[in-house]
Amino acid sequence: MILAIDQGTTGTTCLVVAAGLEVIGRGYAELAQHFPQPGWVEHDPDEILASVEASAAAALADDEHTRPTPHPKLRIAKAREVDPDWLEGLLDWLSQDRIPGDSEVRRDLKRWVPEFQSQVRPRLAAIPKQKAG
Repeated sequence: MILAIDQGTTGTTCLVVAAGLEVIGRGYAELAQHFPQPGWVEHDPDEILASVEASAAAALADDEHTRPTPHPKLRIAKAREVDPDWLEGLLDWLSQDRIPGDSEVRRDLKRWVPEFQSQVRPRLAAIPKQKAG
């Protein structure tokens, strides 16, 4: 799934898009406009962030396509059945007090999502210089 965010002048629209590009959730939040002088418009960055959060929450709160979890800001797509033990392990991993490294994230994604394919290509090793002689 993809959460697409469209930030406009008067509001924020968020769409939840499934793998087949089907829109399965939609949210909208208005954004206050401030006019410091004629012909000018300004937006408060905190209000922009709040509108994104509200719009995303509305898009993700679609009970027809997602299910809630114990974590208030995490929902699971109903694309397949989810084993409760699997979900508990994922939530524990997401709640870590540290940020895992890229290789650890790729390893764990492969474990949790069999379809996951890393887009990282292996790096080429340097060829050692040959001694002249």
